[in-house]
Amino acid sequence: MNNIDKLKEDAVLVKIKETEEFLQKLHEKRNYKIVSSYPTINTIDCELERGTKCFKYSTGEILPVGPPVKYQNESYGLQKSFKLVSDDFKINVTDGVSSVSINLAEGFKSSGIIREIQSESFWRKSIFRAIFPLSDNSKKPFEVINSLPFKTESYFRVAGFIPLEINEIKFNFYNTKINETDSLVIESLNAIAPMDFENTVLAVLYSFAMLSGSLVRSEVTIIQYLDNSFETATGFKFKKIEDSINGMSAIEPKLFAHLSKENIKTPHISSNLFSTIVNKSLNDLRLFRSIRIITESFNYPLEIKASTYSVALETLKNIIIEQNEKTINPFKSKKTASDTIKALKEVINKVKQSEFNNKSSVLKKLEQINQVGNKDSFLLSFQLLDIPLNEDDKRCINMRNDFLHGRIPFENEEDSEDYKLQHIVYKLHLLTTSLIMKYCGYNGLMLNNIKLADLIHFRKNINEPLFRKI
Repeated sequence: MNNIDKLKEDAVLVKIKETEEFLQKLHEKRNYKIVSSYPTINTIDCELERGTKCFKYSTGEILPVGPPVKYQNESYGLQKSFKLVSDDFKINVTDGVSSVSINLAEGFKSSGIIREIQSESFWRKSIFRAIFPLSDNSKKPFEVINSLPFKTESYFRVAGFIPLEINEIKFNFYNTKINETDSLVIESLNAIAPMDFENTVLAVLYSFAMLSGSLVRSEVTIIQYLDNSFETATGFKFKKIEDSINGMSAIEPKLFAHLSKENIKTPHISSNLFSTIVNKSLNDLRLFRSIRIITESFNYPLEIKASTYSVALETLKNIIIEQNEKTINPFKSKKTASDTIKALKEVINKVKQSEFNNKSSVLKKLEQINQVGNKDSFLLSFQLLDIPLNEDDKRCINMRNDFLHGRIPFENEEDSEDYKLQHIVYKLHLLTTSLIMKYCGYNGLMLNNIKLADLIHFRKNINEPLFRKI
């Protein structure tokens, strides 16, 4: 048996066939009856079929009851919650239709699109499989995370399957073809509440986006299953989301492998580390917000990126400082600090009021006597995680306060403002993602995007490596 045959034999089996058949059935044109509290649409026919990032619908005639004009401002009930019932599906249109057009020439029939639907059973704790169509320029999980070989009923891949454990629940993360569409898949192997599953999916998507530079989210279909064989679908949810976007990646194993002249293992991260990033983001919403800020900013102008990265940097700094306050605060003991502050306040209170311009300011500063100064704490957060900083790193960190207050701090400098701003934005991106990765246990190479931009565009000969070790 050769190596490929051995890999095929040992590869994880991912069952896709039943998922494809379920989606084909759901997507085909089908007739339903509307069930609604609005008499104008209750019991009328509705035809539903899959559109582009939506479902298209068309109804029979709006019923002349009520009178209809009473419900005109609410599109006769179509933009409110209603149900669609057929022999095969019972569907909740929870938020109503997304767009509606009334055709007066054809007897008050309506048509339009629906961006979110779900089956009546979707509320139950279950096994779930989330499917996101991938665009041509989206990164794939195996490009940044170590993965295993897997096979479906029709083909075999030597890599791409990533097992995860998130809050003690097992998940799989991979991309595969589903009905000829390359798709990103996140699935649970243990039963989980729908809301918990969707929150975990978001954490996986945004964590992956921070690493890869690809935020995949244009639409999602979540299918509910009887068990983790993924053979019997029991419900579903479809939702149109914002468009997928691409931006700076934090690590680039493929580029490193292409450029490296040494026999060094490419810097893919382990599935365990990726699980840690997701777990920490789910268990500390401040960390999740920082990751989300970084990824949501991909398509923002440079000025806004500078501000959002500065916010993320401050949030991350606070997390790290708080978790190390016992070892870094000026006083070792909180009691000693408290007793000292109390004694100093007594001294201050003995001073005549006439000697102060602002006595309350002095007392407030005493309260902060056992805290690390805000400016020092930024550099200390990197020091605590053993991340080396050069002078340019420190310069960029010191500019964060300007960006937070809407200032562009570029006075008396020779380079163009666009270059200076891009330089700082790229550096802040490196610094914030490095804090996240190191905080989650990563020791490895980070892509230095400003050096990459310098090599391709700016030609400033920045004296920094393309990949920086943290």
